[in-house]
Amino acid sequence: MEETHVLLNKVTYHLTPIGCPVMFELDIFHKQVILCKTTFSPLDVFTLDRSLFATVITTLVTFIVFIKQYSIIDECK
Repeated sequence: MEETHVLLNKVTYHLTPIGCPVMFELDIFHKQVILCKTTFSPLDVFTLDRSLFATVITTLVTFIVFIKQYSIIDECK
């Protein structure tokens, strides 16, 4: 993956003329390579990548909304 990143840097910024449609496509691909690589491994117990992080955040938000709705219902009684 690191080799792909280096090659994309060279092609994108040194070999392609500015404003060329290929430049825009390479730039988009370069950003995807950079962004999809993100992982986090707390204490090397498990790997937290983007999809797991999004799932955890979604679950927490759903749980908070659920608890808030029940607290509103309890206040009305």
